[in-house]
Amino acid sequence: MLRSTVPLETTDRGPRTQSDRGERCSEGGFVLVGVVMFVLALTILGLSLFSLSGYEAQFMTASYRRTQLFYDAMSGIDRTKYVLSTSGRLEAASSNFPLPGFPSVVMAQAVQNGESTGVVVWSDPSKHISIRVRAEQPGRPSENVTLEASYVPQSDQSLYRDLIATTGRIAVYHDPDLYEYDNIAGCGHIRNPDPSDWSGQIPQIIGLVDYAGAGVPVPKVQDFISEWQPSSIGSPVVTSGGTQSYRFDLSSRSYRIFSGPRDPKSGFDLWDAATDSITFDVGGSDGTVVWLLPAGACFERWVTVTGAPSCNLVIVAGKSTNTTYSAITGADPGLWFQGGISSTGPSLFLVSDGTVALDRWVGTSHENSIPFLAVFSGGVYLRGPLGGAGYIRKFVMTHCGNDDAILNPLYEAGLLPNTRGRTKTFALVPGSFMETTDSNPPN
Repeated sequence: MLRSTVPLETTDRGPRTQSDRGERCSEGGFVLVGVVMFVLALTILGLSLFSLSGYEAQFMTASYRRTQLFYDAMSGIDRTKYVLSTSGRLEAASSNFPLPGFPSVVMAQAVQNGESTGVVVWSDPSKHISIRVRAEQPGRPSENVTLEASYVPQSDQSLYRDLIATTGRIAVYHDPDLYEYDNIAGCGHIRNPDPSDWSGQIPQIIGLVDYAGAGVPVPKVQDFISEWQPSSIGSPVVTSGGTQSYRFDLSSRSYRIFSGPRDPKSGFDLWDAATDSITFDVGGSDGTVVWLLPAGACFERWVTVTGAPSCNLVIVAGKSTNTTYSAITGADPGLWFQGGISSTGPSLFLVSDGTVALDRWVGTSHENSIPFLAVFSGGVYLRGPLGGAGYIRKFVMTHCGNDDAILNPLYEAGLLPNTRGRTKTFALVPGSFMETTDSNPPN
């Protein structure tokens, strides 16, 4: 029997049959499967991104730590240069590790001319200093950065190349009837804030001394005394009777530090009231005597410095509480030579944060000559020998010619105030900066 197809519903395109509905049912669930697959793909992508973000976080943390180690090592290089500048010794670079506040910097080394100990040589630019610093992550020594660089050590040795360098004024005593200022002669540079202090006031200096400008630093006298006082062997040997003598025995050493004695008066730590002339005797064929006088000194009579021309006498005096000359120089006196001072050989350095007064005792007139003089002070007072008819004596102050042979050893040893740290610089040798590893060892 034949069955006829019965129309179920009618559409615009014609009647829909039962077979049409069967075809529609065979397509059921496709959207659901698509949604599930889409959600699954998003889940996988999200998990991947989450895993990647964790990896990125670890990578960034490690990168940050390494960058910090690099900068810590750079700070270690700067610290090493500072230590070398202030101490002047190579072995100081390796001391006091780990650094307080910088636990990551665990090693520093400075090598010059193949040596990691000894005095730094600043005067020879061919002797480079190689600095190597290692920084490690605390608790993770495998995370580390080691930097190395070579530098040309340089020293600004402009101080003590002047006859007079002062932060205050230069006062020159004038009495037309005595002609003292006519009898002052000099050779060298003068540095002070106002050139009119001396220009035109000392006829014998005109043409022989030139004004080199201002910009003189404050003498760091007390810092210098504090640094070297522990190395002092005490006061010089003082002998009286006729000429008063201060004996400074070098005992074949390159330098010795002396301090005192104390004989306080009128605000000075030492007041020498000798009734006759005074001698500062430097004993030795070569070397430097440094004499520390924390609160200044005054010598009433004529002083003569004796010893070999290859010796140096460095007198470092703090200013006193005496106010003589303060109004005219701007500083209380630190060294006062009332009868003048002369040298028969040794180079003479007079350093004070007060006034250095090169005076003459009333009624006396000695020939004062200093073959090498460097005054570095807070002020200067000058008074020459008696002049006029019958008087031909001069006060001759000299600081001429090439003074490297005298100054370089003093700079190297730090035996002059204001020569440590501030005057030292380092010029990077091009191409020497590198990060070193086991596969890339240091030079």
